Amino acid sequence: MVIGLAYGKTETDDDAATHKTRSLTRRLMNEFARKNGSINCTELLGYNLSNPDELARARDEEIFVTKCPMLVRDATEIVENILKNEGRVRT
Repeated sequence: MVIGLAYGKTETDDDAATHKTRSLTRRLMNEFARKNGSINCTELLGYNLSNPDELARARDEEIFVTKCPMLVRDATEIVENILKNEGRVRT
């Protein structure tokens, strides 16, 4: 969403903005996967959260307070670096 806000098209015919947004989103996904092994929550957390029993186990294991914050931090840092490299965030 942040990449879309920074680079998304504001005019119907702005295909360059669409290309830029998709390119940077792919970069985010690739860097996140390289760092964490996947972009899929089930693979990242080790639980299928659509399964009530596995969701309960994930809650019991406190995955949402132990692992999720680290993954969000990684995604945030990657987006910040992308935006810095593209000149959208001042250092």
